[in-house]
Amino acid sequence: MSTSSSEYETASSEYETASDSQNEGSSSYEYETASDEELDQETLEKLLLQQQKKEKEEEKKEEEKEEEKEKKKKKKKKRKRKKKRKVLKKQKEKVP
Repeated sequence: MSTSSSEYETASSEYETASDSQNEGSSSYEYETASDEELDQETLEKLLLQQQKKEKEEEKKEEEKEEEKEKKKKKKKKRKRKKKRKVLKKQKEKVP
């Protein structure tokens, strides 16, 4: 499908001035629709890639949050054990 730019401009201007319902059967409508569909496909692909990227980033953030929670939990548990050992040691020293 090889068309010159003047043919494209003519078809484009005809498409813009005519309503969609009047222009459905004409080649300019089909040409414009095909062009729009190609652009829409590219746009959809870009949007899909952006969405996938966002989802990966969100997943990564969630994983980091979970890791931080686990670290805090372990740290708290460690402090608690340390404190308990310290208390037990003091009790042992008092009761000899």
